Amino acid sequence: AALTLTPNDADLLLSRAGVYSHVGRHREALQDRDAAVKLRPTFAAAYIARGGSYHELGMHDRGLADRTEAIRLDPNLPEAWFARGSAYYLLGDFGRSAEDLREAVRLRPGYREAADVLLKAEKRIDENRKDASQGPLLASVEAKPRLSQSAAELERNGRKLSEAGQYREAIELFNQALQADASAATAYNARGYAWLCIREYGHALEDFNTAIAMNPVYRNAYHNRAAVKRLMRDSAGAAEDLRIEQTLPAH
Repeated sequence: AALTLTPNDADLLLSRAGVYSHVGRHREALQDRDAAVKLRPTFAAAYIARGGSYHELGMHDRGLADRTEAIRLDPNLPEAWFARGSAYYLLGDFGRSAEDLREAVRLRPGYREAADVLLKAEKRIDENRKDASQGPLLASVEAKPRLSQSAAELERNGRKLSEAGQYREAIELFNQALQADASAATAYNARGYAWLCIREYGHALEDFNTAIAMNPVYRNAYHNRAAVKRLMRDSAGAAEDLRIEQTLPAH
């Protein structure tokens, strides 16, 4: 007869799943974590763990959905905010990552792991901002910019939209900026980042390749390209880009 599991067995399933995950048996880990969720549908930790399996298998939308459900079930659980914030960071969405990680640290002021990733996310946000031209930012962003806007203005406005999470609108502005000046490596990098945030990895990789071809010492573009390669399961390529990044001067 098949073994009958009870809700109390969810913790055991999660423990075994952790062992599977550690040795790279991610599908077995997912099966156990899925079973734990079904046994205890209101167990936030099970959703956090299953979300991890989804991310390990490249199913990032499902992974984020599970972490979001964990937050809904227990909004005062710092691990849930940390889990989703860390996932956003690995996906290159540093703005949302920072928001979640700040909440994790607020809920647990001594949460060092969350604070460490938060510091990295904020650094990446700053680096992306520094890529923009140093001129004054416009007071507002027009959804349909005037034809008189320069390529630099279009790029700056696109960055503002990207920072606000309006990635597709930002891409439209970056397209116009590149039509006006196809030699702007920063615009290719910025558009690639927007593609990355909406999980259009092929487009993102193409833009980062172009930015690096135009400027072979473009540190931020190497970092972004490494993120895309990791998500496309090119671990060796990602490691090489990160190695090159470390040899280049910071902006």
